Amino acid sequence: MSHPVTIAVTSDDDDRRDLHRWLRREPELRGRVREQPGSPRPGTMGTGVELLLVALGSGGAIAVLIQSVAGWLNARRPDVTVRIEVTDRWSVELDVARARDERQVAALIESVLARLDDPPAP
Repeated sequence: MSHPVTIAVTSDDDDRRDLHRWLRREPELRGRVREQPGSPRPGTMGTGVELLLVALGSGGAIAVLIQSVAGWLNARRPDVTVRIEVTDRWSVELDVARARDERQVAALIESVLARLDDPPAP
């Protein structure tokens, strides 16, 4: 079963681009991550990237995604939060403090994997 995942970063475009590069280096995610353009911002001629989209086919790949985002967050300033979501199924937020606690990351992965095959919300 394919799981289209969206990733939103609560900081700036530089952080989003950096996370995109980081995820593309992950062998299990290579070729599965792309940028989703957003709406034009006032005073600009083009659109910024608002989301990263990831096409994942297994729970193992989702675990790799969450672990990779946690690794990326470990090198960031404390005000960055990443929201990972599978529409109508589940969403999680991971910030720098939680990413540094390996037990919290493991518990997060476990809870996501447990909910992965739940039916979509009505």
